[in-house]
Amino acid sequence: GRKQYGADQLDIYGQLIEAGQGRLASMAFGGDALAKGGKRPDTSVTIVAQQSAPVTLNDAGEGEVSVDIPDFNGELRIMAQAWTDERYGMAEAKTVVAAPIIAELSTPRFLAGGDQTSVALDIS
Repeated sequence: GRKQYGADQLDIYGQLIEAGQGRLASMAFGGDALAKGGKRPDTSVTIVAQQSAPVTLNDAGEGEVSVDIPDFNGELRIMAQAWTDERYGMAEAKTVVAAPIIAELSTPRFLAGGDQTSVALDIS
């Protein structure tokens, strides 16, 4: 009959790279391993997302939508969609929402317990 080929496996890695006296590495992800999950970071960014139910347009193709905006200063993007049985379309625009006087602390976007920072008060 046929003869079987022989195969041996050898590990010569130790002959290629000299063993060092260093410490073993450990895997760490996220950069906050020492915090062990502490409190969630505080953020002063307000995200506004509102939605309206469909609105029936008048003969001139106009409609009105009322949306409650929370205490907010910044830029809003307004998006609208329109459709009939034969056609559809969409449009979007940006608008700035600002109180007459705005006092704002300029802080880093995220802070966690134990962090230190400097802040500035902006009045406009």
